Amino acid sequence: MEPSVHWPAHAAPSRPACSGGSPGMYYRAMRRFEGGKDRFWEIRRDGTTVHTRSGKIGTDGKTTAPKRFASLAKAEVDIQKRIAEQIAKGLSEVMRAVAPEPANPDLERQIIEDPTDPGRCLVYADWLQGQGHPRGELGVLQSARASRSDDAGLAKAEQKLFEQHPELAPPRLMQAVRKHRKTGQSDDLPAVTWENGFIAAARIARGSDRSTFTVRELVVELLAHPAARFLRELRIGGLGPDLHDYADVIDELRRGCPSTLRVFSLVDLPPGSAELVFANLADVTPLLAAMPLLEELRLAGNHVHLRELALPKLRRLAVATSDPDVLRALSATSLPALEALQLSSGDAPMPAAALAQVLSTSWRVRRLAITRTANTDELAPWLVKSALLPALAELDLSGGKLSDAGAGVLALAKPKLEHLERLDLSGNTLSPTAVKQLATLCASVRLDDQRTASTATISERDLRRMSPDASALAKGREVANPKLWPTLGRDDDTYWGTCRGSDLYEVYVRVPSLANGCSCPSGKRPCKHTIGLAILIAGGHAFEPRPTPRGLTSRATSSRYYSAGE
Repeated sequence: MEPSVHWPAHAAPSRPACSGGSPGMYYRAMRRFEGGKDRFWEIRRDGTTVHTRSGKIGTDGKTTAPKRFASLAKAEVDIQKRIAEQIAKGLSEVMRAVAPEPANPDLERQIIEDPTDPGRCLVYADWLQGQGHPRGELGVLQSARASRSDDAGLAKAEQKLFEQHPELAPPRLMQAVRKHRKTGQSDDLPAVTWENGFIAAARIARGSDRSTFTVRELVVELLAHPAARFLRELRIGGLGPDLHDYADVIDELRRGCPSTLRVFSLVDLPPGSAELVFANLADVTPLLAAMPLLEELRLAGNHVHLRELALPKLRRLAVATSDPDVLRALSATSLPALEALQLSSGDAPMPAAALAQVLSTSWRVRRLAITRTANTDELAPWLVKSALLPALAELDLSGGKLSDAGAGVLALAKPKLEHLERLDLSGNTLSPTAVKQLATLCASVRLDDQRTASTATISERDLRRMSPDASALAKGREVANPKLWPTLGRDDDTYWGTCRGSDLYEVYVRVPSLANGCSCPSGKRPCKHTIGLAILIAGGHAFEPRPTPRGLTSRATSSRYYSAGE
């Protein structure tokens, strides 16, 4: 049976957005008011239920208990009364429900069936032009630009059309994209891709607390806008510094996300980030159930809840987690179209028993990646007897802690591995002898970037013991990226380095005492830079023997000296 398509309000074939209808049948965009001392107030109706939220601009504020009414008319009366009260307090409306656009259900269904077919999109653009709507002209211009990207005349005409008809695009999201494109404040940037008059792909993130709009605000605006009618790809990045709870964002996604999505990523990570981030994703099961056409899914968070996964068209799945419950939920799922599976525990141990259940499924996966695991040796026996192995073309075990012990397991299983087209064992802790032993396991074996096996006595338990909380440990894993450390050295029992942050910070950790320090101004000790350095030590990263710079430990320790042994 083909999955059914849920139409968001602005694309519903039966009626335009914000019209009357049966309660609970559509998602209505919020109306937002701002003013006073940097305050905002929002109101939205879902069927006969009215929701409000208020707080300081730049935050997501707090919600009040929803009010339910006996009819739509009574709900609307309440909304108008509350809006009048806010206007009387000096607030002005800055975001309201977008006016409905012409809809042609038959043409829209054809586009949803194959959104990459430019012919179908052009037919729809011609129809919109016939209705006198400027989105039709935008579709024709963008279609022409797709084949003539260097045509300055087309680019100028497109820009002029947006200026003449600002209602064609979600204004706050476009403002955020332009601002970040101009300033380049961070790697965690919002982005939008237009095709044939509509937004085909969007990435929503907040890399700095100086960003004007929150991720939740931008998500709400995008999903309620007609430009997102055929949205195929949505990636949600970071919420901003020290913000990790995605519950409100997930709630807004569940309310308004079109099931036309083919690609969804939560949390989408900028290049060079750790694969496992500190993020509370709550229960994503209802959200994913509303995306029946999904072909690619990425979930990355140390607090992700997944009860089941019913995605018959899913071809590529990437999950960064060390939670055995998530792995067990995956193992109980039927994914008939799955071609590529990527699992990572972000340098933490991967639960072996739960992973074994995943490896025993009947999926016909062609590409399997189990990366950044702290217990690769423990996983090797399960891999070589996995039910997935015979159908694999590629196996990736890079960036983990595969040692000579695990290499022996793989070498003995050569008859089961030699059919592979590609095997990636790079970035592990193999000796030169083991590298030579594994070089002929299959047609192509990657074995570069082996790390020196660590003799340091920092364990995963030590990392958790020295971390003030789960957030600090997760952020430390993000900072444990060698690209962020211009200098790393070892002087007897002192491992030290300089880390790029808001400034260049000096950091050290002593082994085995775990005495440590960092020159950053954070009030949380040990800070994420210190924990990041400890993770690099525990992971066996190569430290060049070199003297500790004079005064480094004094500057890093200052008055905030901490020792895990004290």
